[in-house]
Amino acid sequence: MLTLQNQELRVQILDPISDRQRLGSRYCTGGYIWQISDRILGDLFSGPMFPDPFPTQFDGQGAPEVFETALGQNTASINENVLVIGVGEVVRSSPVHPFHVRDNPIVKEFCTWEIGQMENSISMHTTHKYKKHSLQLSRIISLTGRTVTSKSIITNRGEEALPLRWFAHPFFPLCDDLVCSRFSRHFEIPDNPGFFLNKDQYLTMRKEYPWEKGLYCPIKMDSAEPITIRQRHPLLSEIEVQLFFPVSFMPVWANANTFSFEPYLDTTLVPNSKKQWSIEFRF
Repeated sequence: MLTLQNQELRVQILDPISDRQRLGSRYCTGGYIWQISDRILGDLFSGPMFPDPFPTQFDGQGAPEVFETALGQNTASINENVLVIGVGEVVRSSPVHPFHVRDNPIVKEFCTWEIGQMENSISMHTTHKYKKHSLQLSRIISLTGRTVTSKSIITNRGEEALPLRWFAHPFFPLCDDLVCSRFSRHFEIPDNPGFFLNKDQYLTMRKEYPWEKGLYCPIKMDSAEPITIRQRHPLLSEIEVQLFFPVSFMPVWANANTFSFEPYLDTTLVPNSKKQWSIEFRF
């Protein structure tokens, strides 16, 4: 793994080649944060199978990110390839519609990354070409003091508009009282068996729910502006997470090992346009 570290934190990032056994068709293979550790307190992130050292490629751990739109997903026939941004060419092996990498786990060819490392950051750059699509993607992970920033930059160099649907999927360990997150924007929780708002307006997991089977719940935001999230943590009290992009959709998910919020970015890049955004973790 690749590492960033200072006197307080250590950030482990998957190497797209030497850690390939941990990579699949779901998560972006460049800038995949596998773990962030406090030099005194220990590991700060979790995962659906944590502390299993070899979780499935689909489940993963840490703070991975997903480019959900697969180019060609609406036209590819069975056994043809689609392009998953940040992953590479993935075989459409399932007839299930709509296309989802859960049903299509075979990576035909991983993209290649040019990797650069400085004292406080690791950058990864790749290019994709698929039919009339051509794009450049950069991922930069930086560590400053007790702040870790994950930044993405994508440029559409192709002839057609580029649909882009991305989300972050950070996995946090559970607190004993199962209190999770407070959002800087007003939100509502639909009727569900597992999540509720406590008196302090923190999203909280019901102790009586059978969390071994997991629960996915989209919450309703009142606008698409960037959000600051206060995430409760058993070792640090709280982590502050800043989202530097308009959030179009925000489901939450949890099981008996972890809790995650999933902020989405939805946009379309016209030819010769560029988009950049970032997520910041403050410990």
